[in-house]
Amino acid sequence: MKWVGELGGPAKTAAIAEASVFVYTYARPYVEAGAAVFGESLRAGTPMAALTWREGTCAQAALCDETGAVAVVDPEEDDETAAQRLAVAIEKAESLDHRRVQAVGMQRFDPVRHFQAMATRPC
Repeated sequence: MKWVGELGGPAKTAAIAEASVFVYTYARPYVEAGAAVFGESLRAGTPMAALTWREGTCAQAALCDETGAVAVVDPEEDDETAAQRLAVAIEKAESLDHRRVQAVGMQRFDPVRHFQAMATRPC
């Protein structure tokens, strides 16, 4: 593992595409507002492992058995339990076919279709 700092544009896309798994987490009290990272990662062909603290999250909506794995952990559980469940999700995600992940990601998270849907909605 190597820390590269904040990335954008082609460097960000390349870093995501070169990863074996994109790991998604957030703090226990945070209320997830939506996450564009799912589309970015899956379109790049990188499976995802997610740690969430409740049911009904973006991770569960965005991921399926072909694109990643989600560990749902009760926020009352300790950090060790959460880490162990996330490790299982990472192992599952690592076994996925990157080409299939990308095919599903391009179909489900097509950026043109997403932009058109957002642009045609009134404020």
